[in-house]
Amino acid sequence: SWANGGVSLDRLAEAFLETNDRTGAPYALHGLVVLGAEARGWSDALVGTLAGRLVDEFPAYPPAPTLLARVAAAAGSAGHWLRARRAYESLVAGYPAASLGERARLDFAEALFRTGATAEARAQLERHVATPGGAQTPRALLLMAELAEATGDRRAALAAYDRLLRDYPRLERSTPSLVSHARLLEDSGEAERARALWTRVVGQTNGAVAGEAAYRLARILSAANEHEPALEWYMTAAYVAAGTTWAQQALLGAGHALTALNQTTDALAIYRRLVQKLATAPAGAGQPEDRATGGEAAYRAAEILRATGRHEAALDMYFASAHLTTGSAAEGRALVGAMQALVAAGDRTAAEALYRRLLEASATAPEFLAAARQALRAGGPSPNGAESALPKSAR
Repeated sequence: SWANGGVSLDRLAEAFLETNDRTGAPYALHGLVVLGAEARGWSDALVGTLAGRLVDEFPAYPPAPTLLARVAAAAGSAGHWLRARRAYESLVAGYPAASLGERARLDFAEALFRTGATAEARAQLERHVATPGGAQTPRALLLMAELAEATGDRRAALAAYDRLLRDYPRLERSTPSLVSHARLLEDSGEAERARALWTRVVGQTNGAVAGEAAYRLARILSAANEHEPALEWYMTAAYVAAGTTWAQQALLGAGHALTALNQTTDALAIYRRLVQKLATAPAGAGQPEDRATGGEAAYRAAEILRATGRHEAALDMYFASAHLTTGSAAEGRALVGAMQALVAAGDRTAAEALYRRLLEASATAPEFLAAARQALRAGGPSPNGAESALPKSAR
């Protein structure tokens, strides 16, 4: 602790309190609080303790609430929320007639929220936002949105964010608040309104967060069949978030946009790059969603190849997709595609073998089995009377 001549502030405080001089003790404590604040800052724990003792021991000392309020404000500004909460609670309990300013009341509400007293914090925030136009109203709305989302009230969170955007459209907002607002809009089916927010996120951050924003923006554009701008945003996401899952998702989206623009050669190049990277990763490397992305890329590449009559190349990609998605529903979809390519290539025997594999797999979805049977029927009768080895439904 801070010392003066080898004697710590808290020991000095004890010494003054143990004297019988109740008249001079509060002035001495006041001086110790100021000395500690000069040495450690007003947010320091010892300074807060000394100010609290001054309030507890000498509540009628006129400067006491002012000192405690200064400790509370400094603790809140420094993010010491529990310290700030205790100081504000002591202030409100000890001086009910004292009037906290708007900012102090909002600091108290945030301290309550950050320390888990969400119901009390919500009550105070609701009073703040009830009257529009206050200097602290934007901050109150942001806190209300964050608190509502943290407690699972997504509707209230979106309402607070929407009011903030409507009443304070030029307010500089943090990246997390923009991201939360945009996600809530998308989740509520208002993707078009989220576009402008995602654009702002890309403009004020970088890395994975910017990658997510660019990817989500591209996805919104793609859903609206605006494939050229979607392609630009997908590639932006892949660039700014290189090496992340968002970059891989963005490349997958870019392949879709290129396919929609009839640029299938470029789409194939992107899909193959994804497959090569993810299929050759060491065992256990990456996340399950990365393998799912590789499986999807392989399947889309296979579909392009089969549609253009390149059945052998399509087979390689279908099998790569099945390998990357082993055990999931996507594996069955890939094997059905492989069956269709085999039938188109005239290799019904191999197609029938795959059909049996699908039948034996408990995870194969009924719709995939139906598609597999349809592929066999479309291929005509089995050579060498092999239909008898298949269930009647597939003959």
